[in-house]
Amino acid sequence: MQEDWANTPATRELLDALTDIARGVIEDFGGVAAVSTLTAEIRSQLPQSGLGGIDPRAERAAAGLLRVALDRLHEHETASDEKTLVRRRHGRRLALLATDEMLLSAAEAAAKCADELVSADPNAVIPAVRAAAALRTAFQAGYTAVADNDTTAPMPTDGRLVRLAAAIAKHAAVSGRGELHNAAMSPAAAVAEALRGLAQNESLSASQIRSRVTARFPELDKVPQRPHLDTILAQTALNLTWDAAREVYCFPDAEPPSVTSMHTRQPTALPATGETVADIDQAANSVALLRRSLDEAGFVAVGVQIPRDRPGDHERVAQHLAMTYGGELVDVTTELIAGMQKLADERGIPWDLIRGADAAEATARDAQGLRAVIDRVAPALREKLRAAVFDGPRSASPLILTELSPLARYGHLDLLATLSDLAAPRRRPVWVVLPQLRGQVGALVDRKPIQLGSPGGQFVLWRDALDAVPVVGNRETT
Repeated sequence: MQEDWANTPATRELLDALTDIARGVIEDFGGVAAVSTLTAEIRSQLPQSGLGGIDPRAERAAAGLLRVALDRLHEHETASDEKTLVRRRHGRRLALLATDEMLLSAAEAAAKCADELVSADPNAVIPAVRAAAALRTAFQAGYTAVADNDTTAPMPTDGRLVRLAAAIAKHAAVSGRGELHNAAMSPAAAVAEALRGLAQNESLSASQIRSRVTARFPELDKVPQRPHLDTILAQTALNLTWDAAREVYCFPDAEPPSVTSMHTRQPTALPATGETVADIDQAANSVALLRRSLDEAGFVAVGVQIPRDRPGDHERVAQHLAMTYGGELVDVTTELIAGMQKLADERGIPWDLIRGADAAEATARDAQGLRAVIDRVAPALREKLRAAVFDGPRSASPLILTELSPLARYGHLDLLATLSDLAAPRRRPVWVVLPQLRGQVGALVDRKPIQLGSPGGQFVLWRDALDAVPVVGNRETT
């Protein structure tokens, strides 16, 4: 069959393209990748069904295509007596591919560490930063154990290292925010964690709760429908009750106890020069929210309404915030373009070719190539922002992010989930400036929502009529 496929141009080109995809993913992961990750990458490039979701057969088809492509590669390696990829099986299944044997040992050491982290408390969620730090140590130790000397291992980025370890671990899984958790985590613990920070006045339907849990913990079993969901919620400390008349879950007391509590504040907008008492109260809540973010290194999405005659108003607001509060302004699109230009120079890729690919159809080869380029430069931006937010001394100077569309367009919006996590150990505030276009109001980037731990406590609508926060200076603390 391999010989027949090799003699047919269409199948030969397909198998060679699949091999190139696998090699590219392995290179992006620092030289080692799980077979499940390679399968997922191939599946994402398969034609989708017309139902708007992934074809149920896509996983099996992708795994089969990968196996055939690897068989073809093995034949080439045998014929040339040159092994380009080493393999590791777990039981009877192929689990890992790498460019050298030492990376296989390093990956397995990281997987063992991941299992140990999530086994200490099956219902605990290990923050991404802490998980990555522990896995880096284990990865390096596993590499050193089989190396001839104390050579530093070629380390994957934090997010990829966490996914690599979980992919081959027995008990660990990865959340939608890049955290580690036990694959046997109880439904009650998953619901409690996914709804942590819910505003006191918020209400959710059963499907909204199920969607939030699935988004946060995609590898767990689906949360059941009512009435079984009632039983699960009763096992948590959320105190949510079912309102049959409105068909939603809500808190018995919808009134927030104070305007200073980040987790109980209503989502509000800053009004034009005050008309009603209610508007003034909402503005006070918004002022308190932003002031609290400065004091506690919080994350806030700042929505800026875009008038027809001022399409760049969000840029003006971002500049105003940066100048007023000594913030650091980061244009995400500009950062990605700079990284792409650097990569193009290093690889000898004509810049006009990359620019032209941005206008290509999503299924075109050029567009797929552009996505691959962005996937290669995004980790550097991710690490830069991570270091700016989580490293260094404590500061009240906000990091202000603008022009985030490429993150949504090319599948890297999870970066914001890492920065917005209520439990994340931020060393400085993070403000994300989002243009509010017609029909798109809220924490949205190109119509895709930012995952917020507390939507009512992490989003505010900007209005020029009222200064968001009194100038507090550039306070530094240790």
